[in-house]
Amino acid sequence: MGHPISYQSLVKKQVDAHLTSPPYAVLEKEKGLKSLAQLWPNPDGWMPNAQVVVNTDWAAKNPEAYQAVVKAYNEAAAWATQNPKAAAEILAPTLKMSVDEVITQLKTEALYDVSQYNIEEQLLRYAGFMYEIGLIEKKPSKLSDFAMPELVKAGH
Repeated sequence: MGHPISYQSLVKKQVDAHLTSPPYAVLEKEKGLKSLAQLWPNPDGWMPNAQVVVNTDWAAKNPEAYQAVVKAYNEAAAWATQNPKAAAEILAPTLKMSVDEVITQLKTEALYDVSQYNIEEQLLRYAGFMYEIGLIEKKPSKLSDFAMPELVKAGH
């Protein structure tokens, strides 16, 4: 199920669980529901969301376009961190939320500045968790097995 249907089904007690990301993670917490993220090996720590996903073959065949995507993403993430109200004003119509609700999302769930965390360690722990629960078939042994170094170095 998509996130909107899963959220409604969870609130109506038609399903028992929904693993989600913002904005639904915050909406579910506001309804008093428990976060499945608390079950993973780093409670209250940084839990990654897929922010940029590219095919490695495409990136290798299109290095200039790939670098442009990385640069644009990093600039946008830095801008959103420095300008949360302006970012919220842009995102609110798309998310169908108020500006204040989006600001809450940006401050609690959609963290673009994760510089306080050891990204490599956190991503490897998260990948290990995904392996343990069966979401991925092979447990990565190093970050480059599944992450683009340019994005990891930037802290996003």
